[in-house]
Amino acid sequence: MKKVICIGSITKDIFISTGEAKVVDNKGDMAVQKLIGFEFGAKIYADSYRESLGGSAVNVSAGLSQCGILPLIFSRVSNSDTGDWLLKKIGKEKLKKRFIQRNGKVESEISIIISDSVHNDHVIFRTGDSVERFDLAKALRKFKFNAEGIYIGSQKEGWEEKFKTLIEFSKAKKIKVACNPSGFQIKNNPKSLLAMFGDFEIIFLNRDEAIELLQNSEENITNEVGPIFEALLNYKPKVLVITDGRKGAYVAEGENIYHIKAGATEIMDTVGAGDAFSSGFFAAYLEYNDVKKAICWGVMNSVSVISAMGGTNGLLKKKELIALEKDTLSTIKKIK
Repeated sequence: MKKVICIGSITKDIFISTGEAKVVDNKGDMAVQKLIGFEFGAKIYADSYRESLGGSAVNVSAGLSQCGILPLIFSRVSNSDTGDWLLKKIGKEKLKKRFIQRNGKVESEISIIISDSVHNDHVIFRTGDSVERFDLAKALRKFKFNAEGIYIGSQKEGWEEKFKTLIEFSKAKKIKVACNPSGFQIKNNPKSLLAMFGDFEIIFLNRDEAIELLQNSEENITNEVGPIFEALLNYKPKVLVITDGRKGAYVAEGENIYHIKAGATEIMDTVGAGDAFSSGFFAAYLEYNDVKKAICWGVMNSVSVISAMGGTNGLLKKKELIALEKDTLSTIKKIK
């Protein structure tokens, strides 16, 4: 069984759903094209409230596990009731806890997710920590497995040194690395982030993240897909993936750029859609080394997740992805 180190966040997700949100067009800012708001000083009654396990390391691990890959979570929880709750939930998901560190007084990560039940989208407020206080060097010293992949999700302070360590480790062990940069990295030292793109096998970004990354790096950029790819490919990632919500996803490998539309489905909840895409894509890429199969698995997994509530509900098993693969392959278009 193939093994993947999953580095990123573990969160307690608190979902509050309401139909009272107002969506405002903000097309003057390419990186923030829509805003969500509420009446100032209002008291809003929620339609529903629920709690679930989340975070990039957990969501991607769950998706990889469904695809027949053994994920090993590199993350941290606090010594608190929230830490107890998170570890219990991870155990119920049958995910390995061996490399999850438990330390410190800083609370585990908690996300408050305001879901707009009318427009089927959300805003996430996050507090606490699951990545900054994770001791990567200690975890790598204890790591005795032969892994085929490393997935890097949410990162915050100190990410540059951790990335350098991971790049050295992956090159020494000949491990393929997929990276989904966090908003923190895109806002803080984006030029250093771009300079590392050539050291990774796969880069995952959504369209807004790609635009913001280029803007923050003082690149001249438009809202068009072609110039966005042209600018980012100058930094030499082997495979560049840009997801674009309802418009599907674009993937560049070498001189080729492919596009796939998002499948039709009734949207229940978009939380975890990006992680579902990443886990499906990376699983197929590791299994077959085929970008077209990978983009199929990614979009099928993502579409299935947004048709259910929660970041891991709706994830497809490997046999389901294989069964759906043929019809989805036919929808891929080469645009360059």
